Amino acid sequence: MNSLGSGGQDGPHEFQAQMLACIDIDNFKSFNAHNGHAVGDEVLRRFVAHVETMLESDDRLYRYGGDSFVIVFAEGDRVATFHLLDQTRNFAKTDLAPTQAENCGDPECPGPTALSVSIGVAKLTSGISKEAWLQKAEDQMYEAKRKGRDHICAEGIR
Repeated sequence: MNSLGSGGQDGPHEFQAQMLACIDIDNFKSFNAHNGHAVGDEVLRRFVAHVETMLESDDRLYRYGGDSFVIVFAEGDRVATFHLLDQTRNFAKTDLAPTQAENCGDPECPGPTALSVSIGVAKLTSGISKEAWLQKAEDQMYEAKRKGRDHICAEGIR
């Protein structure tokens, strides 16, 4: 996994992407406050390991920053893409967080925090810049958050 913008191993003509997903782990800041950063780091590693096992060899996963990730899908198979994203959403909700103590000892502690993911998807369209494509996916991710988190939103993809 590379950081987005690092260029990774792909030159500009070596990878033809079709769809992009922005993923944000919901409630991660509260989760870290309750469980500590070491446990939060383990959650991030588990998330990455899970997603990487489901990706096709031509797909790419990037850390976008903090608890946000981007998946760039090489194929434009909408059904397969949404199936993978829905599996990721279900994994985050049911299996991503370890068992949490009821009280971490800090009176300001938010207590156990459920994790989920909000996902935004954008399809590559002719003439769109990489920045605009990423922004479309990110806008959809924020729409998923506005809908109450634990959603997948996509503009213009049927």
